[in-house]
Amino acid sequence: MSVDFDFHIHTVFSDGSMSFEELLTALRNAGLSKCGITDHFETGLPHSVAVTEARYMDLFNQFKEKARKSGIEVLLGGETGLGPDGLMLPARVPPFDYLIASVHRVNGRHNSESDYWREYRTYIERGIEKGGFQVLGHVEGYLPLTPLGANGETFDERREIERYYATKYLTLDWYASIAPVLVKSGVAVEIHEMSASPRLEVIDLLQRRGVRFSYGTDSHCPEQLLKREFITRVLYCIGLNEADIFKPEERKGGARCTL
Repeated sequence: MSVDFDFHIHTVFSDGSMSFEELLTALRNAGLSKCGITDHFETGLPHSVAVTEARYMDLFNQFKEKARKSGIEVLLGGETGLGPDGLMLPARVPPFDYLIASVHRVNGRHNSESDYWREYRTYIERGIEKGGFQVLGHVEGYLPLTPLGANGETFDERREIERYYATKYLTLDWYASIAPVLVKSGVAVEIHEMSASPRLEVIDLLQRRGVRFSYGTDSHCPEQLLKREFITRVLYCIGLNEADIFKPEERKGGARCTL
C-alpha cells in the first residue's frame, strides 16, 4: 500500500511553522496526493487558531485550489481536545471535513499516578461514546506528562517515557474493552508518525477487532512531512490493507461534522 497521504498537519495558524504557501511546497516535495490540514481548534489552548473563521476559510480555500492544480487533494480537518465532557470545540469553527480529537491535558488534582491515567482513559471512553469526531488522535503519543513531572530532556526521552506509561496504564485489555465502541462509533485510531505510536501490539489487536486507522505525521514543519519510518514498520509487521485505513472525504454542501 502506497502511503501518499497524511491527515494530520499543522500550519502557522496554530502551532506549526508553515504558511499555506510554504506548506504547498512541502506537500509537493513529499509527493503527497491527498492530505488534511488539522490546525488546533480547542477552548483554553494557547495555540488554538485565533483568526476569524472567515479569514481562515478564505486563505484555506485559496491554498486548496492551488494544491488542486498541483494534483493534491486537500481536506479541511481540525484537531480539538477531549475533556471530561467530550469535545472542547470553540463556539465557532470552520465546516470541517473531519475532526481529530486528542487528550492534550487532564484536569484537576489526583491522589496517585494511577488516578491520573484512569481519568485520561475516562476522557477517551466518554469521548468515543459521545462521538462527534472521526479520529482518536495520538492516543499513546504526545501524552500530557507535565503534571507528572516526567517531561524528559529531549524529544526521544519524552517518547520513551510515553511508552513506559502507555505500557503500564493503556493495557491491551483496556484497548480490547473500547474496541467495540470504536467500531460502533466509526472512530478511527490514529497511527501517529512523530511519536511512533501506538504500539504495534495495540494496532494488531485493534485491527483484529475491526477498528480502522487514520495516518498522520502531525507535521509542524516541512521536514516532518517526509517521515514514513513508523508507518513503513507498521505495514511490514502487521500488513494493514486499504480497508483498514480511514481516508476522509470532502463533505459536500459545506456540511459540518456532527457535534
